[in-house]
Amino acid sequence: MSASMNRRNFARSIAAGTVVVPLDVGVVCGEAQTQQKETADTPPRAELDLLMDLVKQRYPVDELTDEELDAVRSRLSGKIARSQQLSEFALENSQEPAFVYPAFRAEGR
Repeated sequence: MSASMNRRNFARSIAAGTVVVPLDVGVVCGEAQTQQKETADTPPRAELDLLMDLVKQRYPVDELTDEELDAVRSRLSGKIARSQQLSEFALENSQEPAFVYPAFRAEGR
């Protein structure tokens, strides 16, 4: 690329590099419907199981006992229940947090 390239030449080089690929809409829609059918047939994994798998990946099972894993599972299930409860509470776009956070300024500044 030369140092004297202007916007017009840059736009031409980008336009020359793009390729238009015609899509067969029927094939694309058919694939999407097939994927939706496959995902509808298999039940989704529970959020708690997915989070526990993440914990087991980050912290190898050798380091955590069964009692510790049970404690983690119970705390995660409580957090999931609280998050679902909060998600059910509808907020409008105009609502703001109930607290005001003033920035600290040292005296004399």
